Amino acid sequence: MLIEALSLAAALCAAAALSAVGLVGSSWLEPRGALRQTLIAAVSLVPLLVALRLTRSGLDSAGLTRTNLGRSVAVGGALAVGWLLASGTLDELLSPRVEHAFVLVAALAVGFSEEIVSRGYVQSRLIRWIGTRRGIALSATIFALFHIPQRLLASVAGMDLLLQLAVVAVLGSVFGVLQASTRNVTLPGIVHTAIDWSARFSGGGR
Repeated sequence: MLIEALSLAAALCAAAALSAVGLVGSSWLEPRGALRQTLIAAVSLVPLLVALRLTRSGLDSAGLTRTNLGRSVAVGGALAVGWLLASGTLDELLSPRVEHAFVLVAALAVGFSEEIVSRGYVQSRLIRWIGTRRGIALSATIFALFHIPQRLLASVAGMDLLLQLAVVAVLGSVFGVLQASTRNVTLPGIVHTAIDWSARFSGGGR
C-alpha cells in the first residue's frame, strides 16, 4: 500500500506539472498547439506506467479494460451529444472545418489521460481503501486541486479561482460516478473529451 500511495502521489504531481505546462503555448485550434498538448498528455502517463510497473498491476487496474466497453461507448456518445447541444457548440460540427480535428485530437489526449490517471488509477484505489462515496469525493477534490497551477498561470485568483475549482470538482464527481458505474475509463473519457472540445469554441473551460 505504501508503494501504491507514493506512486499515486508521484503520478499526480507529474500530471499537475505537465497540465500547467500545457496551458502555456499556442491554441488547440492550431496544429502546433494541438500536437504540443497531445505530447504533454502522453508524457503525463509515464509516471502512471512506472507506478503500475512498480506495483505489478495491469492496465485494467487503471480502467483500461473491455469491461462494459460497449455500454460505455453508447452512453458516453449520448452524453457527449447532449453536452454539445446544451453548451450550444453542436452548431460547430454542422459547419466542419479543419480546426475541429486539431481540437479533437488534443481534447481526446487530455480527456483520456486525465481520466486514466484521476479516475482509472487514483479513484479506483481510493475506493478500495476508503469506500465508494468517499473515494469518489476525495478523487474529485484532488482532481480540482491539481488544476490550481493552470488557473494561477491564467491569472485566475480569488473568488473566480474558487468558483472554477468548484466546477472542476463537480465535474470530477460526475466523471467519478460514471467510472464507478462501468469500471472503464471510456465513458468518463468520452464525456470529458466533449467538454474540453466544446470549451475551445464556447470561450469557457474546465
